[in-house]
Amino acid sequence: MSRFPELHPGWLPTRDTLQKYSHILGAIRRQLTPAQPHWWHVSLKPIPRGLTTGPIELADGGRLELIQDLSDHALHVTRDRAELAVLSLGDGLSSRALGQAVLEACRAAGAELPDDFNPRADADPRSFDPKAAELYLGALLATHSVFESLHDDLEGELGPIQLWPHHFDLSFEWFGDRRIQGEEGESPSQISFDFSTGDESHPNAYYSVSPWPFEDSFADASLPEGASWYRDRWQGALLPYASVQAAGAGLLASFLRAVFDASWRSLSEGS
Repeated sequence: MSRFPELHPGWLPTRDTLQKYSHILGAIRRQLTPAQPHWWHVSLKPIPRGLTTGPIELADGGRLELIQDLSDHALHVTRDRAELAVLSLGDGLSSRALGQAVLEACRAAGAELPDDFNPRADADPRSFDPKAAELYLGALLATHSVFESLHDDLEGELGPIQLWPHHFDLSFEWFGDRRIQGEEGESPSQISFDFSTGDESHPNAYYSVSPWPFEDSFADASLPEGASWYRDRWQGALLPYASVQAAGAGLLASFLRAVFDASWRSLSEGS
């Protein structure tokens, strides 16, 4: 398998299923985890098997963990690493039906969840292709490796590398020390590094780097072949996943660094 496997259009129904199911994990983590800055308590963590909530401390001292396993195509509910439930991702269950089964397992594990708890679930039957899920896992892990290398190299305040269920994107942020006043108060300047599986701005999988606040001068910087500055639905730079799939990790690393180098000084105090 290529390190960055092809994500062909036929995988999109599986992508939508994985996103719906990841909402369940994110909602439970949000309910049971203390609030963290920048909503980090609703995100998931990539692991070699797929996606996890990470260990969640329960009131009785136990540790709950939910894993969306893309290698054995099941959702695992564990307490203190002991399996409590293994729910197939390929049974066509709606997110409501799967969510109900997950909630029952979590309550059996000792999780205190309200009776009316609803993790953004619906009754639509879901489609799942195991091969498509495995290819996505390959893309996710290959991307995580490149993100991790840059994350380790950058100085300053950084957010964790995490997957956001609502957009199903893998990302992390670098924070500058400029403070920007907005309608909801002050926020730090930042650069977001992102892997999206596709959305209204670009239907196929892509990488983006979004400096904020964006300055017109950023777009004067040259980018690696295949990448371009994007100014339509959001402001930043875009690189199609297909370009990385063809060229390899070096292109992605060069793209991420090029946009960072073009913008970080302007987002730092005293620039």
